Amino acid sequence: TGNRIEYNTFARVMQVLNDGAAIYSIFARGLVIQGNVATEIAIGEGGNHAYYLDEGSHDCLVVGNLTIGVTSPVQNHMANNNRIEGNVFINDGDIALNFVRSTAYTLTHNIIYATGQIVIHNSGAIETFDRNIFYSRSGSVEARLYQPTSYQTIAVDQLPDGPDTRLVDPGFVDALSGDITFASKSPALSMGIQQPDFSQAGRSSDEDR
Repeated sequence: TGNRIEYNTFARVMQVLNDGAAIYSIFARGLVIQGNVATEIAIGEGGNHAYYLDEGSHDCLVVGNLTIGVTSPVQNHMANNNRIEGNVFINDGDIALNFVRSTAYTLTHNIIYATGQIVIHNSGAIETFDRNIFYSRSGSVEARLYQPTSYQTIAVDQLPDGPDTRLVDPGFVDALSGDITFASKSPALSMGIQQPDFSQAGRSSDEDR
């Protein structure tokens, strides 16, 4: 209860195994995953992810994290009442956000940037969408509704553009190269999304401690 996993960097994890993550939790309560950076996570048959809240995880916060080159930045499975806030997920390809058999999620102030398709699996788990940007260069941001207690898709729709869910380029200087500085006319600024800063992530020298 109340554990924190903060300001770490992860690269090229899950190269052999499947159904895991850079940060994996199960039966977590009040866990905070903050300020971490995950890159180049392999695509496996069972799904490989950056930040994973598995069965029984509730009242957790995934805030201010970055992924680059990760198809599945967040995996949520049989979890509830969790908050995904202020994260940046970038991939030169598709991105999947997974909320299967989960409930009562809040998705706020996130930026999801993909050159391919973006898919939200079990969009019905998200009770609150608040000022997020979904940018798919291919033009497809798909919300899939699942049976509440199964893995069966019952409806597929394109996510609509609106004041709290913008389907626009967030205006990074060079997202795919890792420069996530906002350009001066970035729509994220007008939505109250703050400039991401991941300078604290990773090893610190003795002088920095």
